[in-house]
Amino acid sequence: MKTIKGKLLLWNGILLIATFILLESIVYLTVKQALYNELDSNLYDECMEVSDLFVVENGDITFLDDHEWNEAEHSEVGANAIYFQIVAYPHGAIIKSSNLEELNYTFAITPYEYADIPDQVFITNIEVGNHKFRKLDYPIYENGTMVALLTVASTLDIIENFMNVNLKAFLIITPICLVISLAGMWILSKNSLKPLEQITQTAKRMLASSNLKQPIKVTRADKEVSHLIDTLNELFGKLDKSIEEIKNFSANASHELRTPLTIMRGNIDVILSRERTPDQYRETLQIILEEVKKLSRIVDSMLMLARSDALKEKLQMSVLRLDEVIKQNLPVWKKIAQMEEIELNHSVEPSLEIVGNEEWIQELITNLVENAIKYNHPHGKVFLRAYQKPEQIVLEVEDTGIGIPEEEQDKIFNRFYRIDKNNPRSFGGSGLGLAIVKWIVEEHQGRISLTSKANEGALFRVEFPIVEFEDSSLTKAGEIKNW
Repeated sequence: MKTIKGKLLLWNGILLIATFILLESIVYLTVKQALYNELDSNLYDECMEVSDLFVVENGDITFLDDHEWNEAEHSEVGANAIYFQIVAYPHGAIIKSSNLEELNYTFAITPYEYADIPDQVFITNIEVGNHKFRKLDYPIYENGTMVALLTVASTLDIIENFMNVNLKAFLIITPICLVISLAGMWILSKNSLKPLEQITQTAKRMLASSNLKQPIKVTRADKEVSHLIDTLNELFGKLDKSIEEIKNFSANASHELRTPLTIMRGNIDVILSRERTPDQYRETLQIILEEVKKLSRIVDSMLMLARSDALKEKLQMSVLRLDEVIKQNLPVWKKIAQMEEIELNHSVEPSLEIVGNEEWIQELITNLVENAIKYNHPHGKVFLRAYQKPEQIVLEVEDTGIGIPEEEQDKIFNRFYRIDKNNPRSFGGSGLGLAIVKWIVEEHQGRISLTSKANEGALFRVEFPIVEFEDSSLTKAGEIKNW
């Protein structure tokens, strides 16, 4: 069977049959053994009672009291009858109860060797005609010598009939219980698996319409299925978001690459339309060079993000001095600021240790500083600060520029997203810098936040976890063993 419902019914049916057989066998054998034990006890009590009522002398049997011998249960034939037989051993007289005489049957005398086992009884089952008997043999000794064999027996018809009725009842009840149980399991499994069918139908609709926005809705579902539905809805939501991001990324990437290519092609067509002066050729080549640089920056950023997406292993981290990284790169940033007529101020505390990758930390700060310069007002200011708080190292880059509206702040870390949509290339950026910054911060177990208002500047704050050494041993390269 290929369906879950079929497999549930099959295996539960097999398990039920095995359980019924086991339980019924235990009940059958237990009841039968209990009835046999009760019968054996009654036979033994009768045997002990009768054995005190006669004596054996020289092969003759003499009754001391024949009242017990003449009771109805020893004279009538039936279900409650008890049959007696006394044999003087080894070849003496044989006395039988009247009901045994009526059956015209003599119990066989088995040549037991009783010499070493006095006061021992022997119980066996025998068949007489169409009847079964339970027979108890009790050898009687005098002075260590066996003088007689007392046999007490009772029919097994009642027990056998009772057990046969029970067996037939089991054979009738078992299939009925099995059918009822399987029907209940089928209904239960159908109701339990119905939400899965609804999930399948919803998934098929999603596949047919290519629309992942329609959530899976189930009116009644068990806790486990509800959890599965919530997980699938969350998964489909993330898939839809990822697909939208891929579509937007493809569209934006195409636009960003097409614009400089269009500019270059237009300038080349113009310059080749007729002869130009050397200065005109030089001016056109300069324009093409600037566009090539823009293309290179876009491609480099895209490759950097592709590397981050495909990164399967953690970055190689080591304990590094954030203040030293800033100090080494500060001259380059100041030069960029001077070229744009922006004042770059810095305030960096010494000995700021973090766990990170120096190349990516440098990239992070460079992107934030260049954005603060690029989106600033003429003759504006940029403030670069780094300091330590009780549980973290804080890096801040603040500017006095155009700011970011509150409604745009949740989107600025998206790839290719820019606030100035009407003139996207006015600042020469590709819209990938802050996406790279966010990825670097996340890889360093940090957190980035933004405080800004339109035309009031922006403050980017990055918080790194403080270094905690689990042991004092570092590698020569400064890598910590436990991070």
